[in-house]
Amino acid sequence: MTRFKFTLLSGTIVPLVVGLGVALATSEPSGAAAPTGATQTAANPCAAKNPCAAASTAPGACVVPRLAQAAMKNPCAAANPCAAKNPCAAKSPCGPANPCAAKNPCAAAPAEVELSREESAAAYACLRDGIRSALEKSGYGPIQGYFGWQNVAIAPYQSATHGMRYVNNYANAAAGAYARFEKAGKLPAGSVVVKDSFLAEPDGRLSAGPIFVMEKMPPGFLAASGDWRYAIIMPDGSLGGQTNGPGSANVAFCIECHAGAADQDHLFFLPEEYRVTAR
Repeated sequence: MTRFKFTLLSGTIVPLVVGLGVALATSEPSGAAAPTGATQTAANPCAAKNPCAAASTAPGACVVPRLAQAAMKNPCAAANPCAAKNPCAAKSPCGPANPCAAKNPCAAAPAEVELSREESAAAYACLRDGIRSALEKSGYGPIQGYFGWQNVAIAPYQSATHGMRYVNNYANAAAGAYARFEKAGKLPAGSVVVKDSFLAEPDGRLSAGPIFVMEKMPPGFLAASGDWRYAIIMPDGSLGGQTNGPGSANVAFCIECHAGAADQDHLFFLPEEYRVTAR
């Protein structure tokens, strides 16, 4: 996983959907307040009249109502055709260029879309089934069932080093001490930390991002990584890379990033205000 540099933002949240197109929420009557929470869009009966609608509206997609309504004022301008194609950040601020960027012909970084805690939580709830489906397709054993693990984040928060996506922090039973954050100490072999992710677009669209994994291996696995094995599961369930395994070069930047936290078992932690113990 890449080193975490978190950007905390406020705004509206909409659940994400794997591979969804642009989706716009139904407009409110004049003067009405924008809806809050997560919504799924219905088919747009005016689609044929709008030259942008075919590419921007997907029935059943999860959207952030506030952002979607704002985008309706200019339905052709909001979508960034490049952002949804980039499964990883265009560049890792922790070191070398992110190898995922080379695969993306439109490598510009996603916009910093501000979502409130309530919005990000609602967005995640809407997208969760899609994320679960990708997880099952992956067949990646170390993280099966991670939805039942402890999530030490009170709500998804935006992470600059994960492509400005909103992420969670799950830890399995062996990694129970992870919930102590800087006081966690050295986690034992068998510890697994999972960060699933989603991206919010300026026009309210949501899309599932990669699942980032850290798995503590037995001593001697790899000194440079502190014996952590990194892996990235792509939104379609494919394996984007794994330390000492397929596509290992694709997660080399994770090792380099986390080496900066070698004094705390190569672990970086989420912002204090998003921790389950925060008050």
